[in-house]
Amino acid sequence: MNAAQILIAVAITILAAILGISLIINRGVPRAGKLTPMASVAFALVLAGIIFAETKIAAYGLIGMGLVLAVIDMLQTIRKKKP
Repeated sequence: MNAAQILIAVAITILAAILGISLIINRGVPRAGKLTPMASVAFALVLAGIIFAETKIAAYGLIGMGLVLAVIDMLQTIRKKKP
């Protein structure tokens, strides 16, 4: 295994541990609402960035745009919930 594969394995293990702790603390999987259109586009951009990982500039650009859209969507959702 090279360094990248080890890093991916460690990241997956950490995410699985966080999910397990969350399930134990919350007694189940929290129910999420429907995805907003902006969140769907953000998700698609991140997936496109992962798929086009061969060209690093394009991949990082797509992932970055997806993350920015996701953060904007989260901020808008939080503002809508506050009275």
